[in-house]
Amino acid sequence: MKKYNLAYAYFQSYDYVNALKWFRSYEKVASDTMRINDTYLRIADCYFMSSDFSLSAKYYEKAIALNAFDIDYALYQN
Repeated sequence: MKKYNLAYAYFQSYDYVNALKWFRSYEKVASDTMRINDTYLRIADCYFMSSDFSLSAKYYEKAIALNAFDIDYALYQN
């Protein structure tokens, strides 16, 4: 949970490089469906803000496939 909170702090500070690092780290240990879905969306957003659109699309697709929440946001961004 610390990794997720740290990632979000960086994300809220527009430090997408560090946010991405910590979200990717959290992704490996996450077990809560709601948080993993949000993690996929934030990873996608970080890639999008870094202009890496192919990786961004990959993570939006992961969020869509998980089918938990904010599917409309992931579809729109993708």
